[in-house]
Amino acid sequence: MQQQMAVICMPLHALPDKITWVKPQNIHLSLRFLGEVSIELLPKAEAALSQAAKTCTAFSIGFTNTGVFPDVKRPRVIWLGLEDSTARLGRFKQEIDKALNDCGFAPEKRAFKAHLTLGRVRRLKDTKRLISKLGTLVLPELALLEVKYIHLMRSQLRPQGPIYSVLETVQLGG
Repeated sequence: MQQQMAVICMPLHALPDKITWVKPQNIHLSLRFLGEVSIELLPKAEAALSQAAKTCTAFSIGFTNTGVFPDVKRPRVIWLGLEDSTARLGRFKQEIDKALNDCGFAPEKRAFKAHLTLGRVRRLKDTKRLISKLGTLVLPELALLEVKYIHLMRSQLRPQGPIYSVLETVQLGG
């Protein structure tokens, strides 16, 4: 499915803008970014995720449309939106935030918008052209995304792109 998601933006690859496209294997949903975490705090983060996962059983989410962050005047991130029609993802995100906050992790400053990052704009020659082209993208029929577990991930930023490593996997429902 990640490969299908990456193909969505193929028509944008011909634009003369400098956009770094996310490798298909790196497309993911971030529920909470923790930043730099010391090795001593990892067990607390793992325990918080396990606690939150017990409050939620597996669920499905769909896909909506494409868009940009922070806004159409200054696009920096190109994303694929996720549809949370049952609000289960939103409730699960709140449980994760509560458990992490209770363990001493700082609360998120930005509002949560369920999305998958497809690309990052590095240099843009014509904002209107990008937004117009983005509006013409045709989303293929994508199967619902089954959310059965979550990962605590490590992200190492490298000039060639980030390297993600799974530190812990927690199944929903305990």
